[in-house]
Parts: sequence; C-alpha cells; structure tokens
Amino acid sequence: MPRVAKPKAAAPAKKAKSQLYKMPEKVKEGTVFTDLAEGQWRIGPSIGVGGFGEIYAACKVGEKNYDAVVKCEPHGNGPLFVEMHFYLRNAKLKDIKQFMQKNGLKSLGMPYILANGSVEVNGEKHRFLVMPRYGSDLTKFLEQNGKRLPEGTVYRLAIQMLDVYQYMHSKGYVHADLKAANILLGLGKGGAAQAYLVDFGLASHFVTGDFKPDPKKMHNGTLEYTSRDAHLGVPTRRADLEILGYNLIEWLGAELPWVKQKLLAVPLKVQKAKEAFMDNIGESLKALFPKGVPPPIGDFMKYVTKLTHNQEPDYDKCSSWFSSALKQLKIPNSGDLDFKLKAQTSRDNNLSPPSTSQAATARKARKNYSPVLNSSLDEEISASEEDAEEDMSYRKKTAKKVTPLARNAKVSPLKRDAPVPAAESSPDQTEPTSTPKERATPKTSRKPKGTPKASKTIKNDCTNNKIAAEDGVAGQSKREPFSALHIN
Repeated sequence: MPRVAKPKAAAPAKKAKSQLYKMPEKVKEGTVFTDLAEGQWRIGPSIGVGGFGEIYAACKVGEKNYDAVVKCEPHGNGPLFVEMHFYLRNAKLKDIKQFMQKNGLKSLGMPYILANGSVEVNGEKHRFLVMPRYGSDLTKFLEQNGKRLPEGTVYRLAIQMLDVYQYMHSKGYVHADLKAANILLGLGKGGAAQAYLVDFGLASHFVTGDFKPDPKKMHNGTLEYTSRDAHLGVPTRRADLEILGYNLIEWLGAELPWVKQKLLAVPLKVQKAKEAFMDNIGESLKALFPKGVPPPIGDFMKYVTKLTHNQEPDYDKCSSWFSSALKQLKIPNSGDLDFKLKAQTSRDNNLSPPSTSQAATARKARKNYSPVLNSSLDEEISASEEDAEEDMSYRKKTAKKVTPLARNAKVSPLKRDAPVPAAESSPDQTEPTSTPKERATPKTSRKPKGTPKASKTIKNDCTNNKIAAEDGVAGQSKREPFSALHIN
C-alpha cells in the first residue's frame, strides 16, 4: 500500500524579540543578597534598566558607601550568564595586577568581579553579579561636544583600550563590542584618568586555526562598528582592532560612510561598504579627513588591513603611534581625561571647532597658544563672549583713520604695502612618526568604584550565539547592553 504523506505540522510561531528575555522581578531597597562565598550585599536604589535586566546600587552589609553595583536577571536569560563566566575565568583582580606588573602599567581599564550568586525574588530564581561602581560613559561627552572628542583625549583612549585588548587577548578572548556606551570613567580621586571597557556579553574565544565563516554568528555586534570578520561570524583579534579604529574615526568627528549612507537597516550592505572602505584605506581616510589624515589614525588603520586573521597584533607598536602624536600635541598621557573641546594645534585635525573670530584666532597664534588641554569633565562647550568683545576692541584699536585727501590720492602699485599673510590658528607641527617608542602610562593608579551605563541609542547589539535564542534573523538586535547601564 502506498504511503500517504502526512501533512507537515505548522511551524511554531517565532517569539517576538521583546519576548526573548524575561525582565527580572523588582528588588525592594534594603533586600540582602548572599553570594556564593557567603558575603552579604545590601541592595540600594535602582540606577538603571536595560532590555532584559536591572542594575542596583549596592554595598556590603555593615557599610554605608554604595560603591558597588548588583546586576540581576532571571535564570532563563543568557547575557549575564556569558558575562559572569567570562569574569570568573578571566577577570580576577590577582590576574589583572600580575598583567599590569608584567607590562609596566600603573592602571588598566579592565573591570573585575566582586561576587556572584543566585537568589529568589518573588518566587522567581535570579542570578546576580556584583561589580565595582563606575562613572559616566563616553556617550555623555560625545553628545555635549557635537559627536566628537578632543584629539588628544581620543589618542589617550586608544592607548588605554589597546591595553585592555592585550589583556583580554592574552586570556584567549576577544571583546567584539567596543563603543562609547561600553567605555566608562572611573570614580573618586584620579578616577577620571582611566577609562574602563565593560559589557562582555559578546566575549568569545578568538580563532587560531582556519578562517571558517559561521552563518549563525554573522553580523554579531553593534552594526556601526562590527568588523569585517564579525560580519562573517569569525571572532579574531584583528577584528577587535578594526572595531576600535571605526570608533576612533567617529570620535574625531568624521561620519562613517555606511552611517552617512543610512545602510544600517541592511547588514549585508554595511558589510560591503566596510570591505570597500578597508580595501583602499588610504583614499577612504582622505575622503573623511580632507585637510589631512591624522598620522596615528592612518598608521593604525593601514596596520589593521595587513594583519592576518590569526596573527597576534603588536600592541606596543600600535600604542606608540598614539603616544608620539600626544608628544607632538604636547599633551601628557596622565591626569584626568579632558573632554572640553578646544581649537587644536595639530594641522592634521580637520575637525577642530572654529575660533569665535579671525582676530581672536590671530591673537591666539601670536601668543603661541598652548595645545595642552585642561581637565574638566562637567564643562560644556560654548562660544566665548569675552573673545567676541575683545575682538571688537581689537578692531577699533587697530583701525586707521583715513582723511578725504588720502582716500582720493593715487598710490603707485610699487609703493603699496605687501599683503600681510593671515595668521594661522595653529603653528606648524612635525607629524608623529610611525617608529615604535616606549609608551607613556598614567601616573596614578586607582581602584574602580562604579557601574556600567545604558546607552540611549543602541543598535544591532546581539548576544552570544551559544547562549542567545535564535529568532531566524542573523545579526539583528536581540537586547540592549545590560552592562552599559549608567549611574543617574
């Protein structure tokens, strides 16, 4: 008897993205969590809510300072699980200190875990992670400054992030999601001198063997900055550097081509745009920086294009380009990071904010205006009214009274004064060379005291494919970065 084909069962309906992760139960202020080592943590006020979890200020029972944070999520969720296990395996304070000592660093922007455990909240089982509390993330300063940061600060951040990369890579992992929302400043005295890279929800082992694209992991990360390798689903060390490079370009005020062309809705188009950009990196950078490509950016991006997929980057060489640029700008690689924009003296900085007037610019040039930036995290950029008033006074003083006879007098071309060249707003600087030099490190060490901050505009941020539930759309956003939540 011939077999009758059974009708296929209807495919189960896909869960909406908002239903992929269950929100945690609300924790009452004053609740005490007990970690796996029997340590007790008193829960303070909620200081942030993400796409799948919540962050609370916390302190040890018996203490008054809420210098820690507790991140809590239901056991059925995955992102905090991934991050927690990364910390437990690779972010022990002892290991971080050993790395700093070995590499001659006085500080390192690598967070560490204080405690972890499980707890029942309103009958629902939750996991929790206790971490130091951090300060504001970089998005705050980018918003204040019109989507750019001071040139010297960009170079200092590059050096600090390369240090964190070197530590992570030495443990066999890549971060895969560096961006302004995932970089937080420290708290307390000297804390603003060091930036910390957070949110390890996409951390994974990097490839050491053959390059094999993985369709299940394609386009993972934040689409604006996802590397070409990540678009193919391959985690590599060179990919981390490429992601950093895209961020550095954006922090200097340039708009990435795939963002300008509004391609972010189609990951494949973004991937092709990045391949074209990196295939001719020299000309691509010239288009973004028409007045001259900043030498360390050019050297760094060209170096990234030459790395093989399983090659270990030369972190010291990369850092030396940014250190040399800081020396040319006469900006020390120490002290608080300065986020107040000023007209830079580097002739390669195409995107410095203009002075209030040409006369004010000329006056600054005559006074040999110093490029060293003053540290002030809370100051916002505003046009100087004093400069405008001084400019009007300067014009009145230098204006010459012309008599009617003088107006009508004919002057021989040979006797006319030669035109005075306009004073430039920035004295000539010698371009930093690409020769590796000993890198400078911050002069003060500090202990982190804060919490991650949630970026208000997060796009295409994916979870680790080994943990996250698949919804059939490769590379689309499945969550907001819980670790990126910030302090109110």
